[in-house]
Amino acid sequence: MRQIQRFGLSKDEVLSYLLARYPSVLTLSIDKVQRNMTYVLGIMKLPVWAVMEEPKLLSFNLDRCLKPQFLILRILQEVGLKPNGKELTMVSTRGVNI
Repeated sequence: MRQIQRFGLSKDEVLSYLLARYPSVLTLSIDKVQRNMTYVLGIMKLPVWAVMEEPKLLSFNLDRCLKPQFLILRILQEVGLKPNGKELTMVSTRGVNI
């Protein structure tokens, strides 16, 4: 859990919020969590609380899931497409609105 704490969350926040919502996070490798957190926060520019709201972002395959979806989202945003007039976010493309 230290790898998640490095991104500005307290131990209590990680234990009480993240583990309560997605206990399977304990089965993920440290390397996978660090890669996904770095990509989500650094490249995708999502706030750390987006990961807390949708912790499965930590388990998705970076090369086959997160990167392609983010690239498609960026293209849709560049051309101004908004399905049903709503703003698209990376998390909303996964079926959850934050």
